[in-house]
Amino acid sequence: MADSKGIAGVVITGVVSITVACIANWDKLSSAISGERASASPAQASPAEVASSPAKAASSPASPVSSANRPVDARLRRFVEDYVNSGNYDTPEIETSFFAEPVIDYYGVPNATLATILHDTKANIRKWPTRYYHLAKEPVLLGQEGKDVFIVQTEISYEVSNGTDTRSGISRSTYKIKPIDGKLKIISVMEAK
Repeated sequence: MADSKGIAGVVITGVVSITVACIANWDKLSSAISGERASASPAQASPAEVASSPAKAASSPASPVSSANRPVDARLRRFVEDYVNSGNYDTPEIETSFFAEPVIDYYGVPNATLATILHDTKANIRKWPTRYYHLAKEPVLLGQEGKDVFIVQTEISYEVSNGTDTRSGISRSTYKIKPIDGKLKIISVMEAK
């Protein structure tokens, strides 16, 4: 959740659509991310639990499946929701842990490192010490790229404040998410205009 003054140049009043990339065969999605937190709901999760959501990669490629505008698998939804909720904590490392390195496109910044994302996240926390993010709508699977990248769209409701200024609205970005070393990771995030 970068702000409009961050390196990413994200307009905080935009709408976040999450584009999540995952495995080619929709039926294999569940097994590909079966390690995602199956226990506590995100609202009950501690920051440490949010940061340690493992996922298992699928062992064999499958044929492509049309997945446009389908609801996402429950475990993929949990990953997206955990990422969104991570912006509510004052621990920028948690939010940063959802990203691969490098991130191919981080709000227009090509090949962003985790250090860049961490710096941007810390700046956002300093600017908006009071933050509340949550899913405004259920994530929707828009499609996929290749055999292991899923594109998911979601809208995020937010309210941020620094004591003198308060902003709220709906933000939409497109995220691409891919299983890497047994964990889901965001490999690209772009704000929808």
